[in-house]
Amino acid sequence: MDLIPYNKAHLAIDQQIILLKDRGLIITDDLAAKHLLDRVGYYRLSGYWYPMRQVVEAEGHNGKPIFKALDPFKPNSHLEHVAQLYVFDKKLRLLIADAIERIEVAVRVHIAHTLSVRSSIAHREPSELSGHFTTKLNPKTRGTGHQEWLHRLDHNEHRSRDEFVKHYNSKYLPPMPLWMSIELWDFGTLSFFLSGLKHGDKSKLGSGPID
Repeated sequence: MDLIPYNKAHLAIDQQIILLKDRGLIITDDLAAKHLLDRVGYYRLSGYWYPMRQVVEAEGHNGKPIFKALDPFKPNSHLEHVAQLYVFDKKLRLLIADAIERIEVAVRVHIAHTLSVRSSIAHREPSELSGHFTTKLNPKTRGTGHQEWLHRLDHNEHRSRDEFVKHYNSKYLPPMPLWMSIELWDFGTLSFFLSGLKHGDKSKLGSGPID
């Protein structure tokens, strides 16, 4: 399919409301609609009213039917319902984000407690981690997963401007102990390290409660 230049003109919010009404979306309060479009934006809201658009069936390239959404809305489609879907999705995202944060914090604490009793720098010692993580070479970099992970960790620690890092560096020699270093790990760093734990240590991570 040949691509074409994007040539749709920008519409002011009042024009957006007129367009939506012309396409069959029921708007009973123009002021509330204007506030919603001004606060959230037409493009973001379009994802929530997409299921309300009329659909036609057409034949695809392989002969199988495809369904195409049209501009007009299905009967009895209300902007108020679009707003309710948006609010519901926003609340759900916040709940999920909170749950993920609780799990992430719990994993950090469990890793620190599990490994630090054996060594304050267990995260840097290959003997404390799985052989797959510490011995298998990446054919592209010729380094192990652990070596690549340590390179990323050293970079994060070096560029950190956290006060506890500044305090540590002003008084002590590297490397930083695990229970401090782990607070600098982003989610990707944490996940990669989690995959490199020994099986027994992974099993211990699921044994504690998550508040």
